[in-house]
Amino acid sequence: MSSIVDTSFLNFSFTNFISNGLSALSYNTNTSKNMTEYTPPYNAVLFVDSRFFEKTENEITDAITGVTMKLLKENDKFPVYITVSEDQSSLIFKKLDSFVGAYNNVIKLVDELQGTSGIMKRDSSVGYLRNFLTDIQTKTYNNLTLKSLGFKFDTKDIMSLDIGKIDSAMISNLSNVTAALNSLAGELETTVNSYIDSIIPDQQNTYRTLINEYIKAEKTTYKSFNR
Repeated sequence: MSSIVDTSFLNFSFTNFISNGLSALSYNTNTSKNMTEYTPPYNAVLFVDSRFFEKTENEITDAITGVTMKLLKENDKFPVYITVSEDQSSLIFKKLDSFVGAYNNVIKLVDELQGTSGIMKRDSSVGYLRNFLTDIQTKTYNNLTLKSLGFKFDTKDIMSLDIGKIDSAMISNLSNVTAALNSLAGELETTVNSYIDSIIPDQQNTYRTLINEYIKAEKTTYKSFNR
């Protein structure tokens, strides 16, 4: 029975194809070649800070410390300027982590001093400090609340960070976030400095006066019993 379609042009050796595989596509400048090289490859060449670099690949890692450059196209007419700066998000996270730790330490210390057996449970200045620190939970800074930025507070006013939320806020508008945090830092600095410069020294003087009065009263009582 004759074939309707002539397939004789497909008559080639599959055995040869299988045995040789894709070697027919090989290219080696030192041995036999099955392809012709029309455009030879060139090394990547660049100047950085008056230093010459020549690489066989387009990814340069040793020209600038800590920077990886990927060369995408040739440019021999105009200089290319690269600005290298610190990762602002990473820097902010480090500072926030330090701030959260310091804030929580103060809250815990104040609660200890003003607890049932605390030595300063009747000291109103300590209570005012705690109230100020907890008020930041509801205040707005640059029209943003701390909770909207990703700060969290538990029932004991201990602070923590929602990393995903604050990261999203920084990606959305980093300048707004930094402005809010700077506003918070400025307010905290003013209050803390007032405690360091005046409130605490004044309270120290008050306690010294009270102690001296107690000592005098004790001496007077002692003398009255020994007459």
